[in-house]
Amino acid sequence: MGEFGRAPLVALEPRFAGATPGRKHWAATYSVVFAGAGVTQGGVVGATDRAAAYPIQDRVTPQDIITTLFDALGVPPTEHYHDLLNRPVAVSTGKPIKKLFI
Repeated sequence: MGEFGRAPLVALEPRFAGATPGRKHWAATYSVVFAGAGVTQGGVVGATDRAAAYPIQDRVTPQDIITTLFDALGVPPTEHYHDLLNRPVAVSTGKPIKKLFI
């Protein structure tokens, strides 16, 4: 997983010296590869529109991804830890992506 996907269209960004046309960063969609921990081999979760620009099915968030990782490691997503001031902080706020394990 990266912090961004790639833009669905080739673009030129003239503001940058030596800019060349290319597929720039795109935050609306990106790909993540999961392996091990019981993940279904070859499974696909979610879909985008025709241009791969926006999610149209089974949208997940970065919080869902980290929650899924904790859940697969046996850390309950509802668990809390305490910061230096002894305040409870949620381990994660997303929902596990259960379709990865079907």
